[in-house]
Formats: sequence, structure tokens, C-alpha cells
Amino acid sequence: MSMENAICNALRDRVPAKAESDDEDAESLVAQASRLCPPAGKHSRDGRATNDSRFPIWVECFEIDILRRLRQRISTPTIQLLDATNMQPADIAAVGGSMTFGDMITPAGLAQIATYATGIGAWKELIIPRLPIGSLTGKPLRQAYAQPTSLISDAHAIGLSVHAWTFRNEPQFLAIDDDDDPRREYQRFASLKLDGFITDFPKDHMTVGNPSA
Repeated sequence: MSMENAICNALRDRVPAKAESDDEDAESLVAQASRLCPPAGKHSRDGRATNDSRFPIWVECFEIDILRRLRQRISTPTIQLLDATNMQPADIAAVGGSMTFGDMITPAGLAQIATYATGIGAWKELIIPRLPIGSLTGKPLRQAYAQPTSLISDAHAIGLSVHAWTFRNEPQFLAIDDDDDPRREYQRFASLKLDGFITDFPKDHMTVGNPSA
């Protein structure tokens, strides 16, 4: 793993909620990213504004405060990760706030994100919801796609790029509509003009541009 990816993964997975006892650790991660990434003022939306252009990177985080602080220090594109609509960013929950990810995907919420991030990284079901099909002891057997939401077009309308997570190959993670073929899922999302895929199987994703591969 490159140092760039190590820092991005640290920011995505280890940044604590905004609490006084954790602030030093959060600030340390911000400082690491600030040293690695080019300074603010040299912004690039395509992820190539890095110290080494061979390794385009994006800094992703669920917490808003971290991304706001990084916005002032680095030009590397920053991605606001988004989870289920009833959930909250940890830093908002830590201070007793009421804002949810559902609030953040409204046009007004996306406009706020655009003030500190260059794109969003949405849970896939915020883009194409799923419906349970059948059940076994009260648990869905499989899921089918519902109609896509307007999230991608809403975000694009105000200049935000849209990534989605997490694409996996195992059948239990695929909708029944994809016939156990993960490439069909990639193609479905690509047809909606998704800008980036967050996947556990990047090699398989590379065949999306060639359906016959």
C-alpha cells in the first residue's frame, strides 16, 4: 500500500468523532495528510493534484469537521462519505446534533457539502434503493432494485462528483437483478453517470468499459 493510500485509509477509517479527548489524534491525521498532499490553492477535481501525479488520491471521511479543516490545508479532492439516511456523521452525533445523512442528501444539504468537499461518496442504496424479495425466518432472501433516486443528478448540478460504496463480488451483496454477475452492477451504476466506484475488487471493475471482457 502506498503512503498516499495509507493516509487516506486512516482518515476514512480512524478519524474519531469530534470529542475533546480525541481531538489531538484527529489533528495528527490532518497534519499527516497536509504534509503528504499539495497545499490549498492548487486544487484539482480529478485527484491528480498530489506530490506524485502517478498516484491520484482522494481523501474520504464520514465526519464533516475533518473535511472542513482539510479544505483549508490541501488541494487534494475531498469526499464526504454518506451512509443510510437515518444515521448521522459521528462528529454531529457526538455534540448532540440532529442532522442526519438523509438531511445531507437534500439539495440544501448537498449545497452545504459543496462548500468544503469536491464530491460525495454515497452508500449505494442512496443511489439505487433495494427492495427485499421473499423471506426466511423473517430475513430477506435477496433484494431487487427499486427506481434510482436523483442523488447523482442533484450532486452533479452543483458541481459535486459522485462516488459510491462498496461494490463487492459475493452473491449475497448483489441484487437479484444482476444474476450474480458483479459486472452488471458496475454497468448499472456507470449508466447513471457515477464518477467513481469504491470497491473491494478493483480488477473486476476495470472490465466495466468493455462488457464483453
